[in-house]
Amino acid sequence: MQITFRAVDTSEIGRAHKWHEDFAAANDALYPRTAAVFLELAMDGCVWTAISSDDEILAMSYANFDEEKNQWEIGGLMVAAEARGKGLGSIMMRLPLAHMLFTEDPLAREDPPAIVTHVLHGNDHPRRIIPAVGFEFSHKVAIPGSAMPGMRTSDDGNVHGDEFHLTTPEALVQLADWADAWGGTLRDGTTAKIDLLPGYSLALWATAFREMAADC
Repeated sequence: MQITFRAVDTSEIGRAHKWHEDFAAANDALYPRTAAVFLELAMDGCVWTAISSDDEILAMSYANFDEEKNQWEIGGLMVAAEARGKGLGSIMMRLPLAHMLFTEDPLAREDPPAIVTHVLHGNDHPRRIIPAVGFEFSHKVAIPGSAMPGMRTSDDGNVHGDEFHLTTPEALVQLADWADAWGGTLRDGTTAKIDLLPGYSLALWATAFREMAADC
């Protein structure tokens, strides 16, 4: 089997959202995105997947910009149970992050946005990945359950979790090192490839991230 990592193509947005919807329905630690929001994210190239050689979706994640908060969130990390143990989670967090940093160059703006990720209390799987990708704990958050339907709430009716912020320039150097070191093999020996947009390459990403780190 070979696994291909790529942004969701416009022709498969429907089935990708269905996969996301089914995954979220079985996991109350994940916020289910509506079809309209998912469509917008996918059309912007912000939703990434891992696809098996049998054309099955094995993992998914996305980058989402909140204009009101001036904040990019790397979220929606989903890995199918049968695909765990291969190291998909860390790759799936890096890809939307790297794509967003390269295409949007948010850190060069006069008012650079925060780059964050969130984890629900009790959801331990992402907590093993987040530090390795370059995020560090910032603060605890509590959001009314009514604002995040489908997610697990505590006795007080709120969704409780932690917010992590991207560390710069350290995370940029880590991303560059990862892009330079990519060898096309997963943790368990499965072969894999990363399909980027025409004209893009991991080497180009790595160069850009080192330049961003130097500017920081």
